[in-house]
Amino acid sequence: MIQSNYSSELNNKSQKHTSFNCRQLDHYYEAFEINVSTSGFYIFSTESSLKTIGFLYEHQFNPYDSIDNSLARSDDSCGGKQLGIIAYLKFNITYILIITTSYDYANQKGPFSVFVKGPDEIKIKQMSMYTNINFNLIL
Repeated sequence: MIQSNYSSELNNKSQKHTSFNCRQLDHYYEAFEINVSTSGFYIFSTESSLKTIGFLYEHQFNPYDSIDNSLARSDDSCGGKQLGIIAYLKFNITYILIITTSYDYANQKGPFSVFVKGPDEIKIKQMSMYTNINFNLIL
């Protein structure tokens, strides 16, 4: 099992999205393009002082669409304060990982780290132009 760690931050320059219940654009988010070189189960989690949630999409994400068509999500329905997603990812498919804050915490900002465990390392590309990602690979 290989673990990868990515650090970023939600801030005033981050993009905003609408919640999936037609609220106004009030949640900062960070979008990451994910590609795997080995199909298998991958575990996504976060560490932050923010109450993070996340959504995993296959191929594309539309921040203005109020219908949730995510492949997998971590929406705090179980009361956790951090993102937790387990999904089977396929080689040669592009996935979009969205990191944002819980519905009750609009406009919350701050740093976060994403941890991914799986059978092989993943390729991740930040889709926002304003925030830097630091990449550390732990074998």
